Amino acid sequence: MQFRVLGNGDAFASGDRFNTCMLVTTSATACLIDGGASSPIAMRRFNVDPSTIATMLSIYKE
Repeated sequence: MQFRVLGNGDAFASGDRFNTCMLVTTSATACLIDGGASSPIAMRRFNVDPSTIATMLSIYKE
């Protein structure tokens, strides 16, 4: 299992940091946690193929 922090910035992705976003991968699956608006950019920067993500979890509640 691998845990990667793709972003740890604020809601505005200031300071050249992406919105908070984590990626958990195993040999069988991948899960994106708390992906925000800058997540696709962070995934591109860190060479994460979006088609490998099976599950997305959000911590936000309306």
